[in-house]
Amino acid sequence: MNISTIVYRGPSKDGAPVCLIASIGGNKKTNQVLELTLVPSFIVEHWETLSKDAKPSHQGAVYVKALRGYIKTVCPSTCVYVRNGKGCYVQHNPRNASQVARIIRNATWCGRGLYLNELRSVAKCAKLAGIPKVRSMVAGDAAMLPADVWAQLESALLPLYPADQWLGYTHDHSAKHLQTTHVASCDTTEQAIAAKTDGWSVFEVLDPVGGVIPKGAALCPASKEFRLFREMAIGCAGCPMPCNGASAKRHRVIPRHAPGDASRKAAAARRGEVLRDAKGRVKGLYA
Repeated sequence: MNISTIVYRGPSKDGAPVCLIASIGGNKKTNQVLELTLVPSFIVEHWETLSKDAKPSHQGAVYVKALRGYIKTVCPSTCVYVRNGKGCYVQHNPRNASQVARIIRNATWCGRGLYLNELRSVAKCAKLAGIPKVRSMVAGDAAMLPADVWAQLESALLPLYPADQWLGYTHDHSAKHLQTTHVASCDTTEQAIAAKTDGWSVFEVLDPVGGVIPKGAALCPASKEFRLFREMAIGCAGCPMPCNGASAKRHRVIPRHAPGDASRKAAAARRGEVLRDAKGRVKGLYA
């Protein structure tokens, strides 16, 4: 199914021009989902020129290069990968960014403004096709949209996709209007505890190797480390701990999987290292 529509074209919460694209797609971990993707308007409006000499398989690199200088229009400065300028598994990884390039390449245009009927149309197509979840965001962060715009988007989607059918993450923990559908994405245990105290469900990213699962936290069932240890594969679609604000305020963790981390994990596996919890029990295996 190839549906991709720009449903919002206007200012971000900081006034920068952005486009929100609603599409149907997915990857190996999420399976088919209703996708929301926030992209700088410059990239969407100039995509044909930016990508004209690149094959579709190489357009992820085009997106990553074009995003330089624009990332702060779609991702909050509270994100460690924005501050560092590297490491994000989508915004800095051409291979994963090919999914974003596909969404932009296939997007149909509306004018400027918010188009809730078009959003509902994409959502209804997804629902009729049996697609079980909304992913927010494939790239970008919902916190970068004006709160009143997000409220309208959410109200249009929730009748079709209740909060427990979302996969939503934000690095802006001050955006409490997202707590219904999103979890707080955290980079330290201290940050995760603070966010949970502030009413968020949290998803903490551990060091790629050598990390310890904090007390009271659970390893993401869709992680590779969980699959290798438990010898079962659980994707986001069938996860018993979905990443949204609808469930009990959970603390989930996953080892970082940014560019270069796979080789670190492979080296750790060769050394016999394993992922343990705070009590020293084995909870996951590296590979």
